[in-house]
Amino acid sequence: MEIEDKNINYFMDDIYGKTKIMYENTKADMVKLLQAAEENVKFDLSDLSAGEADEKTKTLLTQQECNFKAIDRAMGKIDFDNVSEKWELDDYLAILKSKWERIDSTHWELEALLKGSKNSYNEMFNSMEAKYDEARKLLKSKMWSTAHHQQSAPKIEIPEFSGHYNKWISFKDLFLETIHKNPTLNKAQKMQHLKTKLKGEAERLVQHLSISADNYSSCWAILTQRYDNRRLQFSSFMNTMLQLPVIHKPDAYNLKKLHDVTTECLNGLTNIGFDITSWDPMIVHLMAQKLDCGTFNEYIKSLQDNREVPTLQEFLTFLENQFTAFETMKSSKKESQSAEKAAGTEKHASRNYEHKKWQLKTYHTSYGQCPLCKNNHVLMRCPQFIDSDTKQRNSIVAKLRLCKNCLFRHENETCNSVKTCKECNMNHHTLLHYNKSHNKIANSTSTENQRSGQRPSKETGTASSNHLSANNMEVLLTTVQVKVMTVDGTYINLRALVDQGSQVNLITENAAQLLRLPRNKLTAKISGVGSVSGDFH
Repeated sequence: MEIEDKNINYFMDDIYGKTKIMYENTKADMVKLLQAAEENVKFDLSDLSAGEADEKTKTLLTQQECNFKAIDRAMGKIDFDNVSEKWELDDYLAILKSKWERIDSTHWELEALLKGSKNSYNEMFNSMEAKYDEARKLLKSKMWSTAHHQQSAPKIEIPEFSGHYNKWISFKDLFLETIHKNPTLNKAQKMQHLKTKLKGEAERLVQHLSISADNYSSCWAILTQRYDNRRLQFSSFMNTMLQLPVIHKPDAYNLKKLHDVTTECLNGLTNIGFDITSWDPMIVHLMAQKLDCGTFNEYIKSLQDNREVPTLQEFLTFLENQFTAFETMKSSKKESQSAEKAAGTEKHASRNYEHKKWQLKTYHTSYGQCPLCKNNHVLMRCPQFIDSDTKQRNSIVAKLRLCKNCLFRHENETCNSVKTCKECNMNHHTLLHYNKSHNKIANSTSTENQRSGQRPSKETGTASSNHLSANNMEVLLTTVQVKVMTVDGTYINLRALVDQGSQVNLITENAAQLLRLPRNKLTAKISGVGSVSGDFH
Protein backbone atom coordinates (compact mmCIF):
# COMPACT_ATOMS: atom_id res chain seq x y z
CA MET A 1 0.00 0.00 0.00
CA GLU A 2 1.47 3.33 -1.10
CA ILE A 3 1.15 6.37 1.16
CA GLU A 4 1.72 9.66 -0.60
CA ASP A 5 2.42 11.70 2.52
CA LYS A 6 5.97 10.79 3.68
CA ASN A 7 6.22 13.55 6.27
CA ILE A 8 4.74 11.62 9.18
CA ASN A 9 6.96 10.56 12.11
CA TYR A 10 6.86 6.87 11.16
CA PHE A 11 8.84 7.55 7.95
CA MET A 12 10.92 10.46 9.18
CA ASP A 13 12.30 8.49 12.16
CA ASP A 14 12.68 5.25 10.15
CA ILE A 15 10.75 3.22 12.72
CA TYR A 16 10.64 0.18 10.44
CA GLY A 17 14.41 0.08 9.88
CA LYS A 18 15.22 0.42 13.54
CA THR A 19 12.72 -2.32 14.46
CA LYS A 20 14.19 -4.65 11.85
CA ILE A 21 17.71 -4.16 13.22
CA MET A 22 16.48 -4.85 16.76
CA TYR A 23 14.77 -8.02 15.55
CA GLU A 24 17.89 -9.31 13.77
CA ASN A 25 20.11 -8.66 16.82
CA THR A 26 17.65 -10.38 19.16
CA LYS A 27 17.40 -13.36 16.83
CA ALA A 28 21.17 -13.73 16.65
CA ASP A 29 21.47 -13.61 20.46
CA MET A 30 18.75 -16.23 20.89
CA VAL A 31 20.44 -18.55 18.39
CA LYS A 32 23.71 -18.30 20.30
CA LEU A 33 22.01 -19.02 23.59
CA LEU A 34 20.19 -22.00 22.07
CA GLN A 35 23.39 -23.43 20.64
CA ALA A 36 25.11 -23.02 23.98
CA ALA A 37 22.24 -24.74 25.76
CA GLU A 38 22.20 -27.65 23.33
CA GLU A 39 25.93 -28.17 23.45
CA ASN A 40 26.57 -31.68 24.76
CA VAL A 41 29.08 -32.44 27.45
CA LYS A 42 32.03 -34.32 26.09
CA PHE A 43 32.53 -37.45 28.16
CA ASP A 44 35.78 -38.55 26.55
CA LEU A 45 38.24 -39.67 29.23
CA SER A 46 40.41 -41.72 26.89
CA ASP A 47 43.27 -39.23 27.07
CA LEU A 48 43.34 -39.66 30.83
CA SER A 49 43.36 -43.45 30.70
CA ALA A 50 45.97 -43.64 27.91
CA GLY A 51 48.73 -42.13 30.02
CA GLU A 52 50.72 -43.55 32.85
CA ALA A 53 47.67 -44.54 34.90
CA ASP A 54 47.53 -48.10 36.20
CA GLU A 55 44.99 -50.65 35.12
CA LYS A 56 42.57 -49.97 38.00
CA THR A 57 42.50 -46.27 37.28
CA LYS A 58 41.84 -46.90 33.60
CA THR A 59 38.94 -49.22 34.51
CA LEU A 60 37.40 -46.67 36.87
CA LEU A 61 37.75 -43.86 34.34
CA THR A 62 36.04 -45.95 31.66
CA GLN A 63 33.26 -46.84 34.14
CA GLN A 64 32.83 -43.19 35.13
CA GLU A 65 32.55 -42.18 31.48
CA CYS A 66 29.64 -44.62 31.09
CA ASN A 67 28.03 -43.27 34.27
CA PHE A 68 28.23 -39.69 32.99
CA LYS A 69 26.58 -40.67 29.71
CA ALA A 70 23.83 -42.60 31.51
CA ILE A 71 22.79 -39.75 33.83
CA ASP A 72 23.01 -37.21 31.04
CA ARG A 73 20.68 -39.35 28.91
CA ALA A 74 18.24 -39.71 31.86
CA MET A 75 18.14 -35.93 32.45
CA GLY A 76 17.58 -35.33 28.75
CA LYS A 77 14.38 -37.43 28.82
CA ILE A 78 12.75 -35.25 31.51
CA ASP A 79 10.26 -32.65 30.23
CA PHE A 80 10.58 -30.19 33.12
CA ASP A 81 7.95 -27.83 31.70
CA ASN A 82 5.11 -30.33 31.30
CA VAL A 83 5.67 -32.94 33.99
CA SER A 84 3.22 -32.42 36.89
CA GLU A 85 2.00 -35.77 38.20
CA LYS A 86 3.44 -36.65 41.57
CA TRP A 87 4.23 -40.23 40.62
CA GLU A 88 6.21 -39.04 37.57
CA LEU A 89 8.23 -36.62 39.69
CA ASP A 90 8.97 -39.37 42.22
CA ASP A 91 10.01 -41.73 39.44
CA TYR A 92 12.38 -39.26 37.76
CA LEU A 93 13.93 -38.27 41.05
CA ALA A 94 14.55 -41.90 42.03
CA ILE A 95 16.22 -42.64 38.68
CA LEU A 96 18.55 -39.65 38.92
CA LYS A 97 19.40 -40.45 42.52
CA SER A 98 20.34 -44.06 41.77
CA LYS A 99 22.54 -43.06 38.84
CA TRP A 100 24.27 -40.31 40.80
CA GLU A 101 25.05 -42.69 43.67
CA ARG A 102 27.14 -44.82 41.27
CA ILE A 103 28.92 -41.70 39.96
CA ASP A 104 29.65 -40.46 43.47
CA SER A 105 30.96 -43.86 44.61
CA THR A 106 33.29 -44.16 41.60
CA HIS A 107 34.42 -40.55 41.99
CA TRP A 108 35.78 -41.06 45.51
CA GLU A 109 37.76 -44.10 44.36
CA LEU A 110 39.24 -42.07 41.51
CA GLU A 111 39.92 -39.16 43.86
CA ALA A 112 42.04 -41.43 46.03
CA LEU A 113 44.02 -42.68 43.00
CA LEU A 114 44.40 -39.41 41.06
CA LYS A 115 44.83 -37.20 44.14
CA GLY A 116 43.53 -34.16 42.22
CA SER A 117 46.18 -34.39 39.50
CA LYS A 118 43.75 -34.60 36.59
CA ASN A 119 42.10 -31.19 36.23
CA SER A 120 40.11 -32.16 33.12
CA TYR A 121 38.33 -34.97 35.02
CA ASN A 122 37.58 -32.69 37.95
CA GLU A 123 36.09 -30.05 35.63
CA MET A 124 33.95 -32.71 33.96
CA PHE A 125 32.76 -34.06 37.34
CA ASN A 126 31.97 -30.57 38.66
CA SER A 127 30.00 -29.75 35.50
CA MET A 128 27.97 -32.93 35.79
CA GLU A 129 27.40 -32.37 39.50
CA ALA A 130 26.05 -28.87 38.84
CA LYS A 131 23.75 -30.24 36.13
CA TYR A 132 22.46 -32.96 38.47
CA ASP A 133 21.86 -30.48 41.29
CA GLU A 134 19.88 -28.21 38.98
CA ALA A 135 17.70 -31.09 37.74
CA ARG A 136 17.06 -32.31 41.28
CA LYS A 137 16.20 -28.78 42.38
CA LEU A 138 13.59 -28.42 39.62
CA LEU A 139 12.00 -31.78 40.43
CA LYS A 140 11.91 -31.05 44.16
CA SER A 141 10.36 -27.65 43.51
CA LYS A 142 7.55 -29.19 41.45
CA MET A 143 7.00 -31.91 44.01
CA TRP A 144 6.80 -29.40 46.85
CA SER A 145 4.30 -27.22 44.98
CA THR A 146 2.11 -30.26 44.27
CA ALA A 147 2.24 -31.47 47.88
CA HIS A 148 1.63 -27.93 49.14
CA HIS A 149 -1.43 -27.69 46.93
CA GLN A 150 -2.80 -30.91 48.39
CA GLN A 151 -2.08 -30.01 52.02
CA SER A 152 -3.02 -26.33 51.99
CA ALA A 153 -6.26 -26.68 50.04
CA PRO A 154 -9.21 -26.81 52.48
CA LYS A 155 -11.37 -29.93 52.42
CA ILE A 156 -14.64 -28.89 50.83
CA GLU A 157 -17.59 -31.26 51.07
CA ILE A 158 -19.32 -31.25 47.70
CA PRO A 159 -23.11 -31.63 48.10
CA GLU A 160 -24.85 -34.52 46.40
CA PHE A 161 -26.72 -33.75 43.18
CA SER A 162 -29.98 -35.58 42.55
CA GLY A 163 -31.18 -33.89 39.37
CA HIS A 164 -32.81 -30.65 40.62
CA TYR A 165 -32.15 -27.90 38.12
CA ASN A 166 -31.94 -25.16 40.77
CA LYS A 167 -29.11 -27.08 42.50
CA TRP A 168 -27.03 -27.67 39.36
CA ILE A 169 -25.23 -24.32 39.31
CA SER A 170 -23.84 -24.62 42.84
CA PHE A 171 -22.91 -28.28 42.30
CA LYS A 172 -21.18 -27.55 38.99
CA ASP A 173 -19.16 -24.62 40.34
CA LEU A 174 -17.96 -26.53 43.39
CA PHE A 175 -17.09 -29.64 41.39
CA LEU A 176 -15.21 -27.68 38.73
CA GLU A 177 -13.04 -25.84 41.26
CA THR A 178 -12.34 -28.72 43.66
CA ILE A 179 -12.21 -31.78 41.39
CA HIS A 180 -12.36 -31.01 37.68
CA LYS A 181 -9.54 -28.43 37.71
CA ASN A 182 -7.44 -30.17 40.38
CA PRO A 183 -4.06 -31.00 38.79
CA THR A 184 -3.25 -33.64 41.41
CA LEU A 185 -6.15 -35.90 40.40
CA ASN A 186 -6.19 -38.07 37.29
CA LYS A 187 -9.34 -38.67 35.25
CA ALA A 188 -10.11 -41.99 36.89
CA GLN A 189 -10.10 -40.36 40.32
CA LYS A 190 -12.25 -37.50 39.03
CA MET A 191 -14.73 -40.03 37.63
CA GLN A 192 -14.89 -41.77 41.02
CA HIS A 193 -15.58 -38.48 42.81
CA LEU A 194 -18.24 -37.52 40.26
CA LYS A 195 -20.23 -40.77 40.43
CA THR A 196 -20.22 -40.87 44.23
CA LYS A 197 -21.87 -37.42 44.32
CA LEU A 198 -24.72 -38.29 41.96
CA LYS A 199 -28.06 -39.53 43.30
CA GLY A 200 -31.53 -40.15 41.94
CA GLU A 201 -32.19 -39.10 38.35
CA ALA A 202 -28.65 -37.81 37.80
CA GLU A 203 -27.18 -41.13 38.92
CA ARG A 204 -29.47 -43.11 36.62
CA LEU A 205 -28.53 -40.86 33.69
CA VAL A 206 -24.88 -42.02 33.72
CA GLN A 207 -25.19 -45.42 35.39
CA HIS A 208 -24.14 -47.17 32.17
CA LEU A 209 -20.69 -45.53 32.35
CA SER A 210 -18.16 -47.45 34.42
CA ILE A 211 -15.47 -45.72 36.45
CA SER A 212 -12.52 -45.22 34.12
CA ALA A 213 -10.38 -42.39 32.84
CA ASP A 214 -11.83 -42.70 29.33
CA ASN A 215 -15.43 -42.25 30.53
CA TYR A 216 -14.88 -39.12 32.61
CA SER A 217 -15.15 -36.59 29.78
CA SER A 218 -18.24 -38.33 28.37
CA CYS A 219 -19.91 -38.46 31.78
CA TRP A 220 -19.34 -34.78 32.46
CA ALA A 221 -20.54 -33.88 28.95
CA ILE A 222 -23.80 -35.84 29.44
CA LEU A 223 -24.53 -34.11 32.75
CA THR A 224 -23.75 -30.69 31.32
CA GLN A 225 -25.94 -31.32 28.28
CA ARG A 226 -28.89 -32.35 30.47
CA TYR A 227 -28.79 -29.85 33.33
CA ASP A 228 -27.19 -26.75 31.75
CA ASN A 229 -30.71 -25.76 30.63
CA ARG A 230 -31.42 -22.10 31.40
CA ARG A 231 -35.15 -22.41 30.67
CA LEU A 232 -35.67 -25.28 33.10
CA GLN A 233 -33.41 -23.65 35.68
CA PHE A 234 -35.48 -20.48 35.43
CA SER A 235 -38.72 -22.47 35.87
CA SER A 236 -37.30 -24.31 38.87
CA PHE A 237 -36.27 -21.13 40.68
CA MET A 238 -39.58 -19.39 39.96
CA ASN A 239 -41.65 -22.41 41.06
CA THR A 240 -39.70 -22.69 44.30
CA MET A 241 -40.37 -19.06 45.07
CA LEU A 242 -44.03 -18.97 44.03
CA GLN A 243 -44.97 -22.24 45.75
CA LEU A 244 -44.07 -20.96 49.20
CA PRO A 245 -47.07 -21.50 51.52
CA VAL A 246 -49.13 -18.58 52.79
CA ILE A 247 -48.21 -17.66 56.36
CA HIS A 248 -51.20 -18.19 58.66
CA LYS A 249 -49.40 -17.66 61.93
CA PRO A 250 -46.45 -15.26 61.84
CA ASP A 251 -43.33 -16.49 63.62
CA ALA A 252 -39.57 -16.35 63.17
CA TYR A 253 -39.39 -19.62 61.22
CA ASN A 254 -41.98 -18.76 58.55
CA LEU A 255 -40.79 -15.18 58.04
CA LYS A 256 -37.16 -16.27 57.85
CA LYS A 257 -38.05 -18.96 55.31
CA LEU A 258 -39.87 -16.43 53.12
CA HIS A 259 -36.88 -14.08 53.29
CA ASP A 260 -34.22 -16.74 52.62
CA VAL A 261 -36.00 -18.61 49.81
CA THR A 262 -36.76 -15.36 47.98
CA THR A 263 -33.15 -14.23 48.25
CA GLU A 264 -31.78 -17.62 47.22
CA CYS A 265 -33.99 -17.93 44.14
CA LEU A 266 -33.26 -14.39 42.95
CA ASN A 267 -29.53 -14.94 43.37
CA GLY A 268 -29.86 -18.18 41.41
CA LEU A 269 -31.60 -16.34 38.58
CA THR A 270 -28.80 -13.78 38.54
CA ASN A 271 -26.15 -16.52 38.42
CA ILE A 272 -27.66 -18.06 35.29
CA GLY A 273 -27.60 -14.70 33.51
CA PHE A 274 -30.98 -13.01 34.11
CA ASP A 275 -31.11 -9.30 34.82
CA ILE A 276 -33.57 -8.90 37.71
CA THR A 277 -32.85 -5.27 38.55
CA SER A 278 -36.25 -4.19 37.20
CA TRP A 279 -38.24 -7.03 38.81
CA ASP A 280 -38.67 -5.41 42.23
CA PRO A 281 -42.35 -4.36 41.96
CA MET A 282 -43.43 -7.76 40.60
CA ILE A 283 -41.47 -9.80 43.18
CA VAL A 284 -42.63 -7.64 46.10
CA HIS A 285 -46.26 -7.90 44.95
CA LEU A 286 -46.11 -11.71 44.68
CA MET A 287 -44.22 -12.30 47.94
CA ALA A 288 -46.36 -9.86 49.94
CA GLN A 289 -49.36 -12.09 49.16
CA LYS A 290 -47.70 -14.79 51.29
CA LEU A 291 -47.96 -12.66 54.46
CA ASP A 292 -50.79 -12.93 56.96
CA CYS A 293 -53.15 -9.98 57.35
CA GLY A 294 -51.51 -8.54 60.46
CA THR A 295 -47.97 -8.68 59.08
CA PHE A 296 -49.11 -7.29 55.72
CA ASN A 297 -50.73 -4.29 57.46
CA GLU A 298 -47.50 -3.67 59.38
CA TYR A 299 -45.56 -3.81 56.12
CA ILE A 300 -47.85 -1.24 54.49
CA LYS A 301 -47.46 1.04 57.51
CA SER A 302 -43.66 0.71 57.32
CA LEU A 303 -43.51 2.12 53.77
CA GLN A 304 -42.13 5.62 53.73
CA ASP A 305 -44.14 6.69 50.69
CA ASN A 306 -47.40 4.86 50.02
CA ARG A 307 -47.65 6.39 46.56
CA GLU A 308 -44.36 4.94 45.29
CA VAL A 309 -43.73 1.37 44.18
CA PRO A 310 -41.87 -0.48 46.98
CA THR A 311 -38.41 -1.88 46.35
CA LEU A 312 -37.31 -5.43 47.00
CA GLN A 313 -34.65 -4.30 49.47
CA GLU A 314 -37.27 -2.53 51.59
CA PHE A 315 -39.43 -5.68 51.64
CA LEU A 316 -36.49 -7.94 52.61
CA THR A 317 -35.40 -5.49 55.30
CA PHE A 318 -38.91 -5.51 56.74
CA LEU A 319 -38.95 -9.33 56.84
CA GLU A 320 -35.54 -9.37 58.52
CA ASN A 321 -36.67 -6.90 61.19
CA GLN A 322 -39.81 -8.96 61.82
CA PHE A 323 -38.18 -12.36 62.33
CA THR A 324 -35.39 -10.77 64.36
CA ALA A 325 -38.03 -9.29 66.69
CA PHE A 326 -39.76 -12.69 66.99
CA GLU A 327 -36.47 -14.40 67.81
CA THR A 328 -35.67 -11.78 70.45
CA MET A 329 -39.07 -12.21 72.09
CA LYS A 330 -38.78 -15.99 71.98
CA SER A 331 -35.33 -15.90 73.55
CA SER A 332 -36.47 -13.54 76.32
CA LYS A 333 -39.53 -15.68 77.01
CA LYS A 334 -37.44 -18.84 77.28
CA GLU A 335 -35.01 -17.19 79.68
CA SER A 336 -37.88 -15.92 81.82
CA GLN A 337 -39.58 -19.32 81.90
CA SER A 338 -36.31 -21.06 82.72
CA ALA A 339 -35.66 -18.67 85.59
CA GLU A 340 -39.19 -19.12 86.99
CA LYS A 341 -38.98 -22.90 86.64
CA ALA A 342 -35.60 -23.02 88.35
CA ALA A 343 -36.85 -20.83 91.21
CA GLY A 344 -40.00 -22.93 91.66
CA THR A 345 -38.08 -26.19 91.55
CA GLU A 346 -35.56 -24.97 94.10
CA LYS A 347 -38.35 -23.77 96.42
CA HIS A 348 -40.32 -27.01 96.10
CA ALA A 349 -37.25 -29.16 96.60
CA SER A 350 -36.18 -27.29 99.73
CA ARG A 351 -39.66 -27.65 101.28
CA ASN A 352 -40.14 -31.34 100.54
CA TYR A 353 -36.58 -32.61 100.44
CA GLU A 354 -37.00 -34.94 103.40
CA HIS A 355 -40.34 -36.36 102.27
CA LYS A 356 -40.18 -36.71 98.46
CA LYS A 357 -37.68 -37.71 95.87
CA TRP A 358 -37.77 -37.27 92.13
CA GLN A 359 -38.78 -40.56 90.58
CA LEU A 360 -39.63 -41.88 87.14
CA LYS A 361 -43.25 -41.19 86.21
CA THR A 362 -45.07 -44.35 85.11
CA TYR A 363 -48.35 -44.65 83.25
CA HIS A 364 -50.07 -48.03 83.62
CA THR A 365 -53.42 -49.68 83.10
CA SER A 366 -52.84 -52.87 85.08
CA TYR A 367 -55.37 -54.30 87.54
CA GLY A 368 -54.83 -54.13 91.27
CA GLN A 369 -56.18 -56.25 94.10
CA CYS A 370 -59.68 -55.48 95.33
CA PRO A 371 -59.46 -54.23 98.94
CA LEU A 372 -62.86 -55.81 99.73
CA CYS A 373 -62.81 -59.34 98.26
CA LYS A 374 -59.06 -59.57 97.47
CA ASN A 375 -59.70 -60.66 93.85
CA ASN A 376 -57.99 -59.30 90.74
CA HIS A 377 -60.17 -56.29 90.04
CA VAL A 378 -60.71 -52.79 91.37
CA LEU A 379 -63.36 -51.89 93.91
CA MET A 380 -65.84 -50.39 91.42
CA ARG A 381 -65.87 -53.74 89.56
CA CYS A 382 -66.33 -55.80 92.72
CA PRO A 383 -69.69 -57.70 92.57
CA GLN A 384 -69.94 -57.62 96.36
CA PHE A 385 -69.49 -53.84 96.39
CA ILE A 386 -71.93 -53.28 93.50
CA ASP A 387 -74.66 -55.46 95.04
CA SER A 388 -74.55 -53.40 98.26
CA ASP A 389 -76.82 -50.39 98.72
CA THR A 390 -75.53 -46.84 98.82
CA LYS A 391 -75.27 -46.69 102.61
CA GLN A 392 -73.29 -49.91 102.75
CA ARG A 393 -70.95 -48.71 99.99
CA ASN A 394 -70.22 -45.50 101.90
CA SER A 395 -69.53 -47.55 105.01
CA ILE A 396 -67.16 -49.87 103.13
CA VAL A 397 -65.25 -46.89 101.66
CA ALA A 398 -64.95 -45.27 105.11
CA LYS A 399 -63.86 -48.52 106.74
CA LEU A 400 -61.20 -49.20 104.06
CA ARG A 401 -60.03 -45.55 104.25
CA LEU A 402 -60.45 -45.06 100.51
CA CYS A 403 -60.92 -41.84 98.58
CA LYS A 404 -64.66 -41.21 98.03
CA ASN A 405 -63.91 -39.70 94.62
CA CYS A 406 -61.73 -42.31 92.89
CA LEU A 407 -62.23 -45.28 95.28
CA PHE A 408 -58.46 -45.73 95.63
CA ARG A 409 -56.19 -45.21 98.57
CA HIS A 410 -53.63 -42.41 98.21
CA GLU A 411 -53.11 -41.67 101.90
CA ASN A 412 -53.63 -37.99 102.73
CA GLU A 413 -52.59 -36.61 99.37
CA THR A 414 -54.97 -34.64 97.20
CA CYS A 415 -56.95 -36.70 94.71
CA ASN A 416 -55.86 -35.97 91.16
CA SER A 417 -58.93 -37.39 89.48
CA VAL A 418 -60.89 -34.80 87.52
CA LYS A 419 -64.06 -36.89 87.45
CA THR A 420 -67.12 -36.04 89.54
CA CYS A 421 -70.47 -37.63 90.32
CA LYS A 422 -72.64 -38.01 87.23
CA GLU A 423 -75.78 -37.18 89.20
CA CYS A 424 -74.84 -34.08 91.20
CA ASN A 425 -71.36 -33.17 89.87
CA MET A 426 -69.97 -33.26 93.41
CA ASN A 427 -66.57 -34.65 94.36
CA HIS A 428 -67.62 -38.23 95.10
CA HIS A 429 -68.06 -41.36 93.04
CA THR A 430 -71.40 -41.96 91.37
CA LEU A 431 -71.75 -45.29 93.22
CA LEU A 432 -71.74 -43.34 96.51
CA HIS A 433 -74.49 -40.90 95.48
CA TYR A 434 -77.57 -40.81 97.76
CA ASN A 435 -81.03 -40.54 96.16
CA LYS A 436 -84.27 -42.43 96.07
CA SER A 437 -83.20 -44.66 93.23
CA HIS A 438 -79.56 -45.00 94.14
CA ASN A 439 -79.49 -48.75 93.63
CA LYS A 440 -80.84 -48.40 90.11
CA ILE A 441 -78.36 -45.69 89.34
CA ALA A 442 -75.52 -47.73 90.74
CA ASN A 443 -76.41 -50.77 88.73
CA SER A 444 -76.88 -48.78 85.51
CA THR A 445 -73.60 -46.98 86.13
CA SER A 446 -71.85 -50.26 86.62
CA THR A 447 -73.28 -51.65 83.41
CA GLU A 448 -72.38 -48.49 81.52
CA ASN A 449 -68.82 -48.63 82.74
CA GLN A 450 -68.48 -52.23 81.74
CA ARG A 451 -69.72 -51.47 78.23
CA SER A 452 -67.51 -48.45 77.73
CA GLY A 453 -64.45 -50.21 79.14
CA GLN A 454 -63.58 -47.16 81.27
CA ARG A 455 -62.09 -47.26 84.73
CA PRO A 456 -61.13 -44.34 86.96
CA SER A 457 -57.57 -43.20 87.17
CA LYS A 458 -55.25 -43.50 90.08
CA GLU A 459 -52.25 -41.20 90.53
CA THR A 460 -49.83 -41.07 93.38
CA GLY A 461 -46.98 -38.65 93.87
CA THR A 462 -44.85 -40.33 91.22
CA ALA A 463 -47.25 -42.41 89.12
CA SER A 464 -50.29 -41.67 86.94
CA SER A 465 -52.59 -44.53 85.94
CA ASN A 466 -55.09 -44.93 83.09
CA HIS A 467 -57.29 -47.99 83.51
CA LEU A 468 -58.97 -49.68 80.57
CA SER A 469 -60.74 -53.04 80.68
CA ALA A 470 -62.42 -54.94 77.89
CA ASN A 471 -63.80 -57.75 80.11
CA ASN A 472 -63.51 -60.17 77.22
CA MET A 473 -65.67 -57.89 75.05
CA GLU A 474 -64.73 -56.13 71.81
CA VAL A 475 -64.45 -52.39 72.42
CA LEU A 476 -64.83 -49.89 69.59
CA LEU A 477 -63.01 -46.59 70.11
CA THR A 478 -63.84 -43.42 68.23
CA THR A 479 -61.44 -42.16 65.55
CA VAL A 480 -61.63 -38.89 63.68
CA GLN A 481 -59.82 -37.27 60.79
CA VAL A 482 -58.27 -33.97 61.83
CA LYS A 483 -56.48 -31.27 59.86
CA VAL A 484 -53.32 -30.29 61.75
CA MET A 485 -51.09 -27.28 61.04
CA THR A 486 -47.34 -27.90 60.73
CA VAL A 487 -44.65 -25.52 61.90
CA ASP A 488 -44.41 -23.87 58.46
CA GLY A 489 -48.13 -23.05 58.33
CA THR A 490 -49.27 -25.82 55.98
CA TYR A 491 -51.95 -28.36 56.94
CA ILE A 492 -51.93 -32.15 56.75
CA ASN A 493 -54.66 -34.72 57.47
CA LEU A 494 -54.10 -37.16 60.33
CA ARG A 495 -56.17 -39.89 61.99
CA ALA A 496 -56.76 -39.38 65.76
CA LEU A 497 -57.95 -42.00 68.26
CA VAL A 498 -60.36 -40.57 70.87
CA ASP A 499 -60.13 -42.35 74.23
CA GLN A 500 -62.30 -40.58 76.81
CA GLY A 501 -60.78 -42.53 79.68
CA SER A 502 -57.17 -41.67 78.94
CA GLN A 503 -55.28 -39.00 80.85
CA VAL A 504 -52.24 -38.88 78.57
CA ASN A 505 -51.92 -37.74 74.96
CA LEU A 506 -49.65 -39.81 72.72
CA ILE A 507 -48.42 -39.16 69.18
CA THR A 508 -46.58 -41.47 66.83
CA GLU A 509 -43.04 -40.69 65.72
CA ASN A 510 -44.21 -40.60 62.10
CA ALA A 511 -46.84 -37.95 62.87
CA ALA A 512 -44.31 -35.88 64.84
CA GLN A 513 -41.93 -35.93 61.90
CA LEU A 514 -44.67 -34.96 59.44
CA LEU A 515 -45.59 -32.01 61.66
CA ARG A 516 -41.88 -31.22 62.25
CA LEU A 517 -42.47 -30.86 65.97
CA PRO A 518 -39.60 -30.38 68.41
CA ARG A 519 -39.12 -33.44 70.62
CA ASN A 520 -37.54 -33.86 74.06
CA LYS A 521 -36.11 -37.13 75.30
CA LEU A 522 -38.31 -38.84 77.94
CA THR A 523 -38.11 -42.23 79.58
CA ALA A 524 -41.38 -43.68 80.87
CA LYS A 525 -43.22 -46.94 81.29
CA ILE A 526 -46.65 -47.81 79.90
CA SER A 527 -48.64 -50.83 81.00
CA GLY A 528 -51.58 -51.99 78.92
CA VAL A 529 -54.63 -54.12 79.58
CA GLY A 530 -53.75 -57.47 81.12
CA SER A 531 -50.62 -56.12 82.86
CA VAL A 532 -48.72 -56.00 79.58
CA SER A 533 -46.08 -53.32 80.06
CA GLY A 534 -43.15 -51.86 78.22
CA ASP A 535 -40.65 -49.03 78.36
CA PHE A 536 -40.50 -46.31 75.76
CA HIS A 537 -38.05 -43.49 75.06
